[in-house]
Amino acid sequence: MDGFSAAFIEAASWEGPLPHPAHLAQYEAACPGAAQEIIDLLKRQAAHRQELELMVVRGNDRRASHGLYIAGFLATLVVVAGVWLISTGRGVAGLALLLSEMAVLAGVFVYGKSDQRRERLEKAKLMAGPSQPELPFPPS
Repeated sequence: MDGFSAAFIEAASWEGPLPHPAHLAQYEAACPGAAQEIIDLLKRQAAHRQELELMVVRGNDRRASHGLYIAGFLATLVVVAGVWLISTGRGVAGLALLLSEMAVLAGVFVYGKSDQRRERLEKAKLMAGPSQPELPFPPS
């Protein structure tokens, strides 16, 4: 012997909701039926998670719809009030009310469009994967 020794390190990685197939087989060997129980547990967990996600989506949709109905009702109420003010001889107040409502609606529209654009860009970045590091100089 020359006084040197060698060491070997082995590393493995496994990702996913289920254990590695070899580990699953070991569970089954140690306790018959355990593999099926693990699979059934993961199926129930996935169904539960999907149910919760569906509840969140439906709740968000319901809140958005209710918000639109309320906003539409209030916008109609403001238009009726503005027309009523104009018809009763308070033209300046009625016109100011109608113009301010149009400005608010335009602002909400512009804000909503810019917010949608920002969300689309963020999703596109996520779909593209990790970004490349910026170089201090342009590639040649």
